[in-house]
Amino acid sequence: MPSALGAARASLAAFAEEVDGKVISHVDVLQTDWPLTHRQFAEAHALVDQGELLMRRTAGLLIDTARNDEALELSLRARVRLDCAYAVRRCLEAVQTLYLATGGRGVRDSNRIGRLQADLQAINMHAITALDPALEAYGRILMGHPPRTPRL
Repeated sequence: MPSALGAARASLAAFAEEVDGKVISHVDVLQTDWPLTHRQFAEAHALVDQGELLMRRTAGLLIDTARNDEALELSLRARVRLDCAYAVRRCLEAVQTLYLATGGRGVRDSNRIGRLQADLQAINMHAITALDPALEAYGRILMGHPPRTPRL
C-alpha cells in the first residue's frame, strides 16, 4: 500500500512539472490556465488524500490491535483488506485522472505519469489488493456468510 501512495504522490508532482508551460493545442491555451486542468488536479489530490486516510485508519487499527495483544476478528480482517483495496484503487484513480489529462504525451515511454499508471494497474491487480474479491469477502461476512477466500 505505501508503494501505491508513493506512486500517486509522485504522479501529482510529475503532473505539476509536466503541464508547466504546455499549450493545449486544440484551444491554444496554456494547460495551467485551463479550468479543466484545475479540476482534474484537485480531484487527483482528493483521491490521493482518500487513499491515505484509509491507509492511516488501517495502520492505526493494526497498531492498536498489536499493542493490546489482540487478534483481529474475521469481519475486521475483511474490512482491513477492503480498506487496503480501496486505498490502492483511489491512488490508481488519481493517477488515471492525471494520465488522461496529459493528453497524447501520456502514451510516450518517457512519460513518468504513464509509467506510474502502469505500476498502479499492477498493484490493483494483485490478489490481496484487488477490489472485487475484497468487496465480495466483506459483503459475505456482513450478510452472515463465510468468506470464500482463505486470504483474510
